[in-house]
Amino acid sequence: MAWLLAASTVFCGFSAGPRVSEARGWAPQPAVSMSVTSRRSAVQTAAFAFAGSTLLPARRARAIGPTSVELSVKEYTEVACPPELAAGRIGGSLGAAASKGVKQRCVRVTVTGVNPSGKQLTDSAVFGRVFNEAGNSIVANNQDGRTDAGQFAMIPNIATGESTFDFVFVATDNQAEMGKLRFESLKAIAYPGGDRYKVYDPCEQNPAMEGCGMDD
Repeated sequence: MAWLLAASTVFCGFSAGPRVSEARGWAPQPAVSMSVTSRRSAVQTAAFAFAGSTLLPARRARAIGPTSVELSVKEYTEVACPPELAAGRIGGSLGAAASKGVKQRCVRVTVTGVNPSGKQLTDSAVFGRVFNEAGNSIVANNQDGRTDAGQFAMIPNIATGESTFDFVFVATDNQAEMGKLRFESLKAIAYPGGDRYKVYDPCEQNPAMEGCGMDD
């Protein structure tokens, strides 16, 4: 009977004598318990923290990413070239192709578009293709018309939602008068800060200009 009592004491974790902690003068610590409500609260807190950590990068990505606006042309007309184009601002550089006998004219294009960002866009880059009646590209930095990746104009401001606005670009054309133009894949892209595509290098604006390497 004595051995049975001893075995049960060992297996059940009990001891007839004092516990080691008590023998050394240590007071036993009370067990820490957590109620069901507390556990549920802790789980919810962790879940919210995880959700926040996964959603925050997505919001940040949207905040720093570019905004694209598809453009539909309503009308266009030849206009007097504004001074900023002569200074080399996006849209063209006047006189750059004169030595090659290429006529340059400024064209104001009125377009409509939908800005989905919820805020006004500043200094948006314009991309696309523009052809004359003969089917030739009149965009200086896209003379073969094979791509719409080159920026050829800039829009100072685009309001939120659907709106109508315009931009001016320098067309390079040997025609005596500007005829009917064809626009393709026209879009505006705005980048945070608005200064990514403000200035063209003269040779990027007009690769045919003397000293730009086309005659080498």
